Amino acid sequence: MSTKAPLYIEITNRVYQITIEDTGFRNYIRKEFHLKKSFAQKPVFFIYFLNKENKNKELRNSLHVFVIRKQIPSNAYPFFEFFLKIIIEFSLLRDNILFLHASSVSYKERGIVFSGPIGAGKTTTLLKCKKYFSSPIYSEDTAILQCKNKVVYLLPSPFDKKSDILLPPIPLQQMYFLHQSGKDKVHRLSPSLSIKRLLENDLLYQYYYPKKVYYKKKGLNSLNKINIPTTQYKLLIKNVDTIANKTFCNNLYLSLKNSRYFLLNLIKSGADFAFDF
Repeated sequence: MSTKAPLYIEITNRVYQITIEDTGFRNYIRKEFHLKKSFAQKPVFFIYFLNKENKNKELRNSLHVFVIRKQIPSNAYPFFEFFLKIIIEFSLLRDNILFLHASSVSYKERGIVFSGPIGAGKTTTLLKCKKYFSSPIYSEDTAILQCKNKVVYLLPSPFDKKSDILLPPIPLQQMYFLHQSGKDKVHRLSPSLSIKRLLENDLLYQYYYPKKVYYKKKGLNSLNKINIPTTQYKLLIKNVDTIANKTFCNNLYLSLKNSRYFLLNLIKSGADFAFDF
């Protein structure tokens, strides 16, 4: 068994115990995540990142044990962090929970999500909302959504240190897919296009479908242990479909440098829309 003290995170009252033998990667996760020191209840899920020297064969053959053959270089930490997140998302599919590559805030107790690839402006837009509206931050890079009782909720993310982990779940109101542009504008998406954009930004979908060949080329075949059975895949699609049909999804084009008043009016008007869940 590893001599490293385990790390703990909590999502919707589920406790995850994470054991990482690589010291550098372990310290990186401690820096990036909201971690818990102890729990009254026992963990419900165990994840191990072991060095090749670990001799516990029973542990090494378990589904959520990943053997790292050499020391993880620091430039690979974000990749293994991403992989850790998709393991957790996979375990939460039956709770109708999705992880999106997105920042998110609260305005008038309604959730607003800004999604997009690296460099799209998620953090910049997040910080503008914090500055202009004093908006509580729910996530900086990984937004957590849950479909429950025909309502889509935004949950605080334990994966982002800028988020306030003590915030309550709130109904999701608006979702914006960010694009950099010379002109500020917003376009409402149809449900079918919303589903496409949501899948493109879902962490588990990003891992399993477009990039599996990439991982194989990089010699990371051991990370292909997570497969999506048909039942789980249907759950993923069902959750995405619910979000697309219960939330206003939009393409948002921002010039970023000159978007202050456009963003102010956009968030204020969006928060006043009437919703029928």
